[in-house]
Amino acid sequence: FGENRRVLQALRTLLEEFREELREEETRRWQLQQSYANDKAAWEVKWAEMKCQVAQALMAALVPRL
Repeated sequence: FGENRRVLQALRTLLEEFREELREEETRRWQLQQSYANDKAAWEVKWAEMKCQVAQALMAALVPRL
């Protein structure tokens, strides 16, 4: 009976360690998702700015100055 108790305790310990690893991985995954979302938003803003600059340059080149 004592051996079963030790095995059960060892399994509980392993399970708790695994749960902690899962929590850490979930936190890391969330951080990566946030970082990706922030980077993507910044890229989209930069892309829009660049498109606007190109459009302005084209208009300046096509429209004669008065």
